Amino acid sequence: MDDQAIAYEIVNGPLRPRKRANLQRLSGQQLYPMIEFDDGTIYREQSKDMAATIRAGKLDTKRVMHGAPSLRARRDSNSRPSVP
Repeated sequence: MDDQAIAYEIVNGPLRPRKRANLQRLSGQQLYPMIEFDDGTIYREQSKDMAATIRAGKLDTKRVMHGAPSLRARRDSNSRPSVP
């Protein structure tokens, strides 16, 4: 995302899946990584697929609404999510 000059904010979430109720509510899953865009839409795929999407410059094509309120981007503390 740095290479694509996409602005983002890292928001650390719980490490244990059973404590990821907010993530479940936002994305429908308890898995990382997840990106929440400024407009509240959510993008969740396997990290290698997300990386390929970002490298291809197609991140905006992945916006899917799940009725999300404001929670920036959730991933584990060793990862880099994005919020364009």
